[in-house]
Amino acid sequence: MKKKILYTLLILFAAFIAYAVYTINNPASPLGTASFSENDKDITVTYSRPYKKGRLIFGNESESALVPFDQYWRTGANRHTVINTNSDLNFNDNILSSGEYSLYTVPSEDSWKVV
Repeated sequence: MKKKILYTLLILFAAFIAYAVYTINNPASPLGTASFSENDKDITVTYSRPYKKGRLIFGNESESALVPFDQYWRTGANRHTVINTNSDLNFNDNILSSGEYSLYTVPSEDSWKVV
């Protein structure tokens, strides 16, 4: 009787480990990468690709939007978006020094604030 219980627990534990490994290796929103290289400038953006799955992604909180308007959002599905650049970048007279940055946004109905 004790062996039967032990084997059942062992099988359940093995099934749990297999499920955990599968979930980690096959996330619902997999990582994506976009790269740009020109004139010794290398820019890489790593992001977690969201899948809509019939949901309202951007909208009002009253509509149960996944990302409500006018609220701070760590841009990305499972994890934040990372921008890596090997040289300084100029955005509308704003300089972004070389390095690695996380991208955060505040989406609105008509525009987005990028932080």
